[in-house]
Amino acid sequence: MSYRKDVGDWGERIASDYLISNGYQILERNFYTRYGEIDIVASKDEDIIFVEVKTRTTEAFGKPEEAITRKKTENLINTALLYMQEHPECEDDWQIDIITIEGAYLSKSPRITHFQNAING
Repeated sequence: MSYRKDVGDWGERIASDYLISNGYQILERNFYTRYGEIDIVASKDEDIIFVEVKTRTTEAFGKPEEAITRKKTENLINTALLYMQEHPECEDDWQIDIITIEGAYLSKSPRITHFQNAING
């Protein structure tokens, strides 16, 4: 695996652990469609939460949340809509959150920021 992939996987594990510790249930990881991928599909209080995880080990390329472009936003919304179509058993209430992970790779205490309902579909 590449370093970049390793860092991304590390960030997704941290985000999953964070969500679980805050009362979320992880339904799926790395949900792929023709539009792209959603890193984590979770639920809480009968709502479906689609989570985009952005991990940075340095600020050389800016803040992690700055990597969410208009095209990425469109792809996340389309992927979420496809998930909801494929899972009619899910309630209609859903949102897209962003979780950013910042810190040295494999750090024991990275900075976690959770932007709830960050993208409106």
